[in-house]
Amino acid sequence: MLTMTDIVLRFGCIDDEIRRPKVEENRLIEGYVKAVANTKWGFKKVWLSVEKIKQIYTFGGRLYVLYDADDVRMYGPFLA
Repeated sequence: MLTMTDIVLRFGCIDDEIRRPKVEENRLIEGYVKAVANTKWGFKKVWLSVEKIKQIYTFGGRLYVLYDADDVRMYGPFLA
């Protein structure tokens, strides 16, 4: 059984273009945005599913995303 975990991710920027959007009844239900972080390994990017984004916060020039992740290990370089 797949369980989701809320995690907080830190990024420098998130693209405002939604890739592969799917809309039903005037509501966005699926799509992906590119998020980029400056990590100790250099710039890294990841595609975030819009339906798994719960909140976005800003603090100190960074974006913090509360995200419903199915595998926390995939997001290690981005964890806040």
